[in-house]
Amino acid sequence: MEIMQILVRVVDRDGAVGSSKRGDVIDIHPDTWVWSEVELNYPDWRIIRSPLLESHADILMQGALEDSPDSRLFRSWSIDFSKLPDPDLFSGVRGGTINLESDELVGAVMKKVL
Repeated sequence: MEIMQILVRVVDRDGAVGSSKRGDVIDIHPDTWVWSEVELNYPDWRIIRSPLLESHADILMQGALEDSPDSRLFRSWSIDFSKLPDPDLFSGVRGGTINLESDELVGAVMKKVL
């Protein structure tokens, strides 16, 4: 298990089919990753820091449409913030990195209904 940083969307991008939605993972990187200013400050995103198995990271990055040219925009799985210890961290003004235990994060991952 490795400490990872997970960039996640906290509001729907728009109503278009294939657009990223609340709870979709935008990107995942090792804890040593240096995020851009946009990634650090964009109000619709949060960064979660958590121990994560590679298999869990792969699931979070899985695209719902295998033949989609940009699977980032349509994930098969999402994070249900209401299942986390402090869901308020994922709304309102953006704070710093959100630290979660692995079991907290994995317990909030939900399969999307397509």
